[in-house]
Formats: sequence, structure tokens, C-alpha cells
Amino acid sequence: MSAQKKNDRSFYSIARRTANADQTLCSRGYRGTSLKKIVSRRLSEGGRATGKRHG
Repeated sequence: MSAQKKNDRSFYSIARRTANADQTLCSRGYRGTSLKKIVSRRLSEGGRATGKRHG
């Protein structure tokens, strides 16, 4: 269970980090597709490929 919580924490830190970059990319007209690929890839590496990230 502790490993799951550790994964959750890393997931939220990744989501928080990419949120700022998402805003920057969207303001430039990029829609943030590459960031979603990066996040989903990191989640699948951690065994947590769930769609909890909004946006």
C-alpha cells in the first residue's frame, strides 16, 4: 500500500509539473499532445496508466 501511495505522489507531482507546461504550450497553440504522451508513458512505466489527469 505504501508503494501505491508513493506512485500517487509521483503521479500528482508529474501532473502538477506538466500543468504549467501545458498552459504554455496551449498559449502557443500546441494543445499539449506531446506532454500527454510523456505523462502516459511515465504512468505506464510505473504501472499506473489511468486517466486521472484532466485536460
